[in-house]
Amino acid sequence: CVPLQCSAVVDTVCADAAYIRVATHVVQGKVKSSSVQFNAAAKAHGFHDTTAVVAADGSIQIPLPSLSDTTRYPRPDTYAMFLTLQDTCGNLQTDTMDFHVLYPSWIIVQRWNDVLALYNERYNGGYTFSSIRWFDKHGLIDGRGDHNSYIYVLPNLAYGEPYWAELIRMGESQAIRTCNCIPQPSSDGTRFAP
Repeated sequence: CVPLQCSAVVDTVCADAAYIRVATHVVQGKVKSSSVQFNAAAKAHGFHDTTAVVAADGSIQIPLPSLSDTTRYPRPDTYAMFLTLQDTCGNLQTDTMDFHVLYPSWIIVQRWNDVLALYNERYNGGYTFSSIRWFDKHGLIDGRGDHNSYIYVLPNLAYGEPYWAELIRMGESQAIRTCNCIPQPSSDGTRFAP
């Protein structure tokens, strides 16, 4: 029996994704079983403790909360996950990992040159934003921010290139990023696709 030596990394998560993906790297030993617990903040927004399965490639997929109302996702924020791995020797290894839930990209699709008030009503628990900044791969895109989370941005958009926003809630200092939004041509006249 060889004691387990293993590291784990959790990816950043889009709020409208199906899974959180945790990548494990086993240096020695073998994982027999694993479980995941979440902190109180994560549980308050729909995450549930679960028994996780380690795939052949070492990854663990943890379902995101799924609600019948498709306008509701886990609130974008930073949460803590407690991953416990048991090896074939019976030893337990626990890792505490922060993971970030980002705002869905399709909200940008609907509101890129329009108001972003939908964030406050459906995805942000009634918060307003003190800052909304738009980025592309080169950095910050100049935009004009108004009160009540209204923002109008007129960048020179390129098809196939990623764009995203960083938002700061009123009274907080941490910027929360959206998922990438990549403009694609569309036959129905829609200019954006997440």
